[in-house]
Amino acid sequence: MRRFAEWLENNPNSDLPSPTKRHKKEKREASRALVIIFENLEAFDRQVVDEVVLVLGSYAHVLRFVIIFGVATEARVVHSLLSHDSYKLLALRTFRFPSPAVFLHQVIDSTVFNDKIWFKFHPKMVQLFVG
Repeated sequence: MRRFAEWLENNPNSDLPSPTKRHKKEKREASRALVIIFENLEAFDRQVVDEVVLVLGSYAHVLRFVIIFGVATEARVVHSLLSHDSYKLLALRTFRFPSPAVFLHQVIDSTVFNDKIWFKFHPKMVQLFVG
């Protein structure tokens, strides 16, 4: 982790798009965040998640980080999995995604049944999607 933080300090953002002069500093800082995704938080060992948060928290003065917890049950599971020391390092925000069936329905409605799209699926192909 220390080497990664040193690398970030020593390497400029030459490969990132150049922001406007007006918001240059904010955009540069926002683009240098480390994003870690725990797809299914309940499947991870509690001590591993706790240690990851504590280690990242010790580098918070050098490196911005964003942790995305995928929670299948309730958001309260984050509080129950983490120790108080690691929990207080987080600024939690919750958001929800539609279920896979709802999402697939939205995709099909916006593509297959849209008059503005020039291609159409054969009825057998539509039956494969909708089951």
